[in-house]
Amino acid sequence: MSSLTDFVTPELTPYFKEYGCKIWKAPEKIVCAGVWFRGTTKYPNQYSNIEYGLVVAGLGHHNCMTILSYLFPNGEYLNHTVSGFLTSHRRFINRQDAWTIAEKMGQILHAHGAPGTLYSEDLFD
Repeated sequence: MSSLTDFVTPELTPYFKEYGCKIWKAPEKIVCAGVWFRGTTKYPNQYSNIEYGLVVAGLGHHNCMTILSYLFPNGEYLNHTVSGFLTSHRRFINRQDAWTIAEKMGQILHAHGAPGTLYSEDLFD
């Protein structure tokens, strides 16, 4: 007989056990844009592959940068960011890996840049 954790990916099992969430082995999808401020501070509740720095989520990358400007009004985030995307598996990924996932999952509605590099505008009408 299967247990509930048989249906949860290994990297998400601790979240399942801690929060009681039902995170199933669904295919990974792009959820939203994200910008990673590669700082040296360790923030709580970050994405599974980010140990240091802060990832900010938004509909578009410009939304993320606006939030960072409010959080860090002295501009310490400038020249220390990586634009990417957040996935349904709680990962921050770069634009190229995001393109691969979005293409596989049929999420690209309009390609705005070079094929192989995802832009948030690619995901919306």
